[in-house]
Amino acid sequence: TAAKSSGLGKILAIYQDGGTAQYATTTDDSASFTDVSNSAITLTPASSSSKFWLSWNTWGNNLSGASQALNVDLDFKRAISGGTTTSKIIQAGIAEGSGRRYQYDNRSNSLGINYLNVGLSVTYLDSPSTASAITYTPQFSKNQWAGTSGTSMGVHEGLFQIMEFSG
Repeated sequence: TAAKSSGLGKILAIYQDGGTAQYATTTDDSASFTDVSNSAITLTPASSSSKFWLSWNTWGNNLSGASQALNVDLDFKRAISGGTTTSKIIQAGIAEGSGRRYQYDNRSNSLGINYLNVGLSVTYLDSPSTASAITYTPQFSKNQWAGTSGTSMGVHEGLFQIMEFSG
């Protein structure tokens, strides 16, 4: 009832972007993230107490090479106008590997699934405490743990949505 009378928790704005462009990386380092910059969303908060529900639904697949096993991590980058830029905001707020890691294993050539598409999604509630413009950018990393080395992993823009809530 307190939220009803105070207006806290109300949806103030919804933002959305996405597409089918594919971003690729051959870097095998779960700490090195690639920005999916076509889906970046820039917004100006209604107030410094606003909270943002970030949701990214996408898909990925290997682009070259067969018979590989990968870990794929999803995250977000937050850039505050005139302020700081924080890469991997989920990992900055929660321990690495908490709910964002996907495993992709297609080392069984006999099944003919060498270019399997994998559905990927991540959500996060961010409280940036600023009234300055913010740019949120989806990010991903890959870390190959078995199979053919040097293969390329691709993640698509997918659908990136942000809901702004009163804080």
